[in-house]
Amino acid sequence: MGFGYNLLRVDPKYTVDAVWDYFSNAAPTGLYYLSEMTRYAKVFAAHGMGVTGLSAVPSWQQGNAVPTFSWDVPSIMFGPLFDKYYVELYDTQGNLILQSSPILISNPANPTASWTPSSLQWATIRLNSNVVADQKVAWVVRCSNDWSGIVTHAAVTTGLYWSDDYCWIYLY
Repeated sequence: MGFGYNLLRVDPKYTVDAVWDYFSNAAPTGLYYLSEMTRYAKVFAAHGMGVTGLSAVPSWQQGNAVPTFSWDVPSIMFGPLFDKYYVELYDTQGNLILQSSPILISNPANPTASWTPSSLQWATIRLNSNVVADQKVAWVVRCSNDWSGIVTHAAVTTGLYWSDDYCWIYLY
């Protein structure tokens, strides 16, 4: 398989995952966390290692249905590149409010995926004190893959990579 394959397989500091971990661990928490993480994520997503095409309603009002969050599923020749997706919601200070349970792709032929929070999850998000004060919540999609079922990649996981952008939903 050659030197490149052995280098990535034997020395984890050269894996894409290790590079992502390095940059994501260097991002400062707090007010600029979302923009810093997105800066790194744009590079990874541009090279196929992340989610693009985020879509949700830009605003929500009391009495409206709970919003659905959608994104494009990165794929390679034989199907989706990642097997797990998570929607994460943040307040304006960069604090994580909620992370969805793993979202598995049920139809590999579908180029998009989506998640709708439960009523209780949506209440937790919109009643967060910072969300109430600022009337908006940010969301991103993270993705990973567990290669443990494949002989050549036993027990190797990758991610959680960020989407190439984050989106705001304004709450009224």
